[in-house]
Amino acid sequence: MKIVHVVNDVGAVVRSYVEEDGEAGTLEHHFERLCGDISGDILRGRSVLHMGCGETKIDGALNVDFVATAATDLVYDLSVTPWPTVWAPDEYYDHIEAVDIIEHFVDCWSVIREMYRVARHGATMHIRTTHCRTEQSFNDPQHHHFFTLGSFDYFDPGTWRGRKYAWYRAGMGVMKILEARPDGQELEFRLRKE
Repeated sequence: MKIVHVVNDVGAVVRSYVEEDGEAGTLEHHFERLCGDISGDILRGRSVLHMGCGETKIDGALNVDFVATAATDLVYDLSVTPWPTVWAPDEYYDHIEAVDIIEHFVDCWSVIREMYRVARHGATMHIRTTHCRTEQSFNDPQHHHFFTLGSFDYFDPGTWRGRKYAWYRAGMGVMKILEARPDGQELEFRLRKE
């Protein structure tokens, strides 16, 4: 079952359960079955979360986007937080890929907190975004945030910003910066959940 279709038509899936089970099950029973089926289908063998996949599919990852494409496994608006534990359980993913997406969130702080929540201890995160000094950063009318090489320092107590502004990590913990580098008009970050 393609997850995109399940998420988009929950009512039809629950009706199919009623047809299979007869009237024996309660609505709560059918909903629990749906959540179990979705969670099993979504998470089976997947330890990578690919945020904002667009047309790029990563094999073995849960490829999430708010638009259904040939690459999308799950249609979901990642700006809606907290993310459902059906596909985003606590400390589940070994790696999170967030390429050209973080700048699109109005509340990127909530999204970063969710990334931290669903990452296992020691998990890595790859974030790519446009540099604030480039025209590319401002060309897209859907860009809400602008980043520098120091933007993620606040989450790493090994940096002066991380030491001075520790409250950014409150209720979250540490994300160690493994790499922060410019790449043309882009910035590349590699982080690890400590």
